[in-house]
Amino acid sequence: MPIPSTRVDLTPHRDELYDRILDAIVTGELPPGARLAEPEMLTRFDAPRAALREAMHRLAAVGMVDVAPRQSTQVAPIEPDRVQGTFAVVHAVVAQGIAEGTPLLTDEDRARLTAYSLTALADEVSTREAIRTNAVVSELYGVFFERIANPEYDRLRGWLNPTLLRVNAQFADEFDAAASRRHQRAVVAGALVGDTTAALEAWEANATVHLPAALARVRGDEPVPVAAPSPLIRDRAAELVQRSILDGTLVPGEILHESALMEWMNISRTPVREALARLAALGLVEQAYHRPARVATLDPLAFQQAMRATGLLRRLALREGFAQDPGGTTAAVAEAVTELDRGASVVEAATTMAARVEVLTSNAVLVELIARSTARVRWYILHDPAVSATLNAALIRDLHAALVAGDVDRADALVDQLYTVDANALTQPQESA
Repeated sequence: MPIPSTRVDLTPHRDELYDRILDAIVTGELPPGARLAEPEMLTRFDAPRAALREAMHRLAAVGMVDVAPRQSTQVAPIEPDRVQGTFAVVHAVVAQGIAEGTPLLTDEDRARLTAYSLTALADEVSTREAIRTNAVVSELYGVFFERIANPEYDRLRGWLNPTLLRVNAQFADEFDAAASRRHQRAVVAGALVGDTTAALEAWEANATVHLPAALARVRGDEPVPVAAPSPLIRDRAAELVQRSILDGTLVPGEILHESALMEWMNISRTPVREALARLAALGLVEQAYHRPARVATLDPLAFQQAMRATGLLRRLALREGFAQDPGGTTAAVAEAVTELDRGASVVEAATTMAARVEVLTSNAVLVELIARSTARVRWYILHDPAVSATLNAALIRDLHAALVAGDVDRADALVDQLYTVDANALTQPQESA
């Protein structure tokens, strides 16, 4: 019998390799400060060099490894500020997932939640193990996000979850398992009967117990500060390609041949590939195995989903900014109102407002995620002039009035409305011929 002609690939898939290294970091098998020398990593994970470098770049993007030019890569420390910032955003993201997902749950979803409650929450020991193995992330809260099926929420969770998983896995013994069990069971009970309010209240209670315990443990072993690395060639390449996508130089659907990019930027193939992988994580570039990358396309539904995710982050920034500087936050929105009075578009006014509010929060993780998520929103707006007509200028004026009155809940609801768009009112951006 002749050898089959269909090609097979026995090397680890890029996502599989990323997951394997991430798991080793999350569980502590690769502890903070561990050197990740490339030759040893290639042998340990039996992976090609290009795939390993891409995995390292992705791990650096989620704060799991530190990469310094001309120095070995090492596992990043567990930094208290990053943990606090990450948990604050996770708190908001999961709350959104529960709020949107609870009314959509199917009988199958409810059966999964019931099974989780009966097994993972059977007692304090099993609850602690559910935290340590992160079943709480996948088997409880993951059910809501699977039902919502918003890939932009999944993208946010992909950026946030590594830090959350790492803290849960390594510090599960520090958490109050009895309180966590009680709150998780209440989340499930509320979701099973469609009581979104009860499920959210239970999640809020769980978060108020979980975060202080995590911070107390992490702060007990303060890491040695690590100097921020200088931008690498791949970083500068990614920034150039991103600017070219956002300003319309590179249009939706355009093929990004590596050879052409190498010639354009006068760099080698490796930083080009790493830059494209970074942009793929942002959703600006689409990649497929053994096929050239291309500028992503974004249909009206995808834009609607991206706006929901961005609005979630903007709402958190508004709350944090108002808590830290109510006068500055109110002034930022007042400036947007002034721009509207001068004839600026809603998009221009909202952009000004968002930028001003963003600098008032001290949550570096939130600011980083806003920058990543808004890239796709800005890109779509560039190609679809119908967006401005779908945004309501009155919401910005009402938002200012709410902040003047100190009504943060009302302000939160108005930002939510501002970032909720009707996909049917949008057009389809044109792809490259």
